[in-house]
Amino acid sequence: MKILVLNSGSSSIKFKLYTVNLENDQFSALCEGQADRIGIAGST
Repeated sequence: MKILVLNSGSSSIKFKLYTVNLENDQFSALCEGQADRIGIAGST
């Protein structure tokens, strides 16, 4: 199973994708990232 966690702020968003092994209740991060300065002039 995979779980996506999102954290959104006023001008940023962060995410982390986990994979979960249901047989032994272990999880590990597959990837993570962020976007900053959303909606602010001069941002790309």
